[in-house]
Amino acid sequence: MEKSLLPVVLKNVSQGRNAFRFQKKLKGLTFFTATLLLMFFSFNTSANNCGFLRQEFESINDKVDGYKFISSLKGNDNFKSLDSQSSRADTISILQKCFNVVGLSQYYPKNINSNFKPLTIMQHAVSFSANLVVLYADNSITFKNKAQIKDENIDAYFYFNEFKIDQSTAKIEYSYHYDQNTSYPKSQMITLELTNSGNIWNVTSTKMEAR
Repeated sequence: MEKSLLPVVLKNVSQGRNAFRFQKKLKGLTFFTATLLLMFFSFNTSANNCGFLRQEFESINDKVDGYKFISSLKGNDNFKSLDSQSSRADTISILQKCFNVVGLSQYYPKNINSNFKPLTIMQHAVSFSANLVVLYADNSITFKNKAQIKDENIDAYFYFNEFKIDQSTAKIEYSYHYDQNTSYPKSQMITLELTNSGNIWNVTSTKMEAR
């Protein structure tokens, strides 16, 4: 009786082993498929967020550059606090001197009526207060960060590398970039030195070089 049952027992054991192996393979395949799907959705999410993260990084970078500039100025014993009314007046007066450099206005953008368009300052290496009111040709100066200059296709803008003011002197290093949306973008590199006499800023030295 026992011998007659042996083939049946062996057959059942073999079937059980095959079923176990099949279930193991199926489990492994299911895990592999789930991993691929997770990677796919994660990649799509990362791609969709890539542009947003780039803009956020550039915005943060612009702010950090501005904070570094403010900190370096406050470390100067001769520097007047940016929060003071006199400092704002000095900044406005000096910026207007920067815009009025002889020979520079010929590169400023104009509308179809030959009137000047509002000038733009890039907030990057040197950042100014966004609510600072500065006029040129009866137009308010606009302040844009690096990402806005790029996204809005701004064709001409000022870029300030140094804006150093103390009680009686100032040194400004900046550049004016124009024709930026053409095949031959151009720029003018400018250095101004000024002195303060009776609360009036006068330019004592001007250097301008085309690039």
